[in-house]
Amino acid sequence: MIAAAVPKADVKALMNKLLREDAFDSFELRQATVVSFAKFFIEGGEDQPPADGKDQSDAVRSEPTKWSRARPIALGIVRAGGAPKYMKIVFALTKEKLAEVHPNAASLFINIVYEDGAAQITAGSSEHTFSLDRAAERSADEFARGFLRSIGVAAG
Repeated sequence: MIAAAVPKADVKALMNKLLREDAFDSFELRQATVVSFAKFFIEGGEDQPPADGKDQSDAVRSEPTKWSRARPIALGIVRAGGAPKYMKIVFALTKEKLAEVHPNAASLFINIVYEDGAAQITAGSSEHTFSLDRAAERSADEFARGFLRSIGVAAG
């Protein structure tokens, strides 16, 4: 698990990478909350059309939304309301990427929280099968640290 405060000098660069650049575009969005002049919540799941012409309220969320698809919406909210008072975004690694990280890795989440001009990043993972050696967890942490380093963010 990783938990780190982003240095104040790097917060603006992180926010640009998050909202204006494609650094996180390959991740799945699980959820995003942005608080500016109002509270906005984006749930990361794509509605699949209901079967047999049923009511739209019967639509099923089955496909994860990529950040590349939701990022323009989040950027629009920030542009409309100014610097957010609070923002939290939860990303997940795709199943294809997880298989590359470790065969026992079931999930890897990266959480970014921005509040009052400061940012914090946490990352955590889970395993398909319990293991005492924690190899999947170490591999997931190495992947997360490497990714964050590759975009210029120092994290634990």
